[in-house]
Amino acid sequence: MKYTMQRQRGIGLLALFFFLCLAVFVVTVAAKLGPHYMEFLTIRSVMQELQEDPALSDVGKSNVLATVGKRLYINNVKSVATKDFHYKPTKNGYTLSVDYKEQEHLFGNLDVVMTFSHEVQVDKK
Repeated sequence: MKYTMQRQRGIGLLALFFFLCLAVFVVTVAAKLGPHYMEFLTIRSVMQELQEDPALSDVGKSNVLATVGKRLYINNVKSVATKDFHYKPTKNGYTLSVDYKEQEHLFGNLDVVMTFSHEVQVDKK
């Protein structure tokens, strides 16, 4: 009898296991790091709103930081407080910046440190 070899179709069990592990890793990383990036996007939008609000273009440091604190509270941002914001007056208005780090445990002894920073220039109107 003569056996004919047929061509293999599809992937093997080892390759399937590899792709499954890779997918689980990507989903785990996205689930752990995604909320931090979404929170940073919220912080950026709060800071961008300061540029668009004409009432906040000519106020002092305490009023700006109080407004930022209220908007962070409304948007449920808990990783950043008003003490993390830096107010610097300029001759045309002020500069508001934020710079902070977040550390997230992934699994085992693997942690990720994320660094976020953003700055806006608010001119007097």
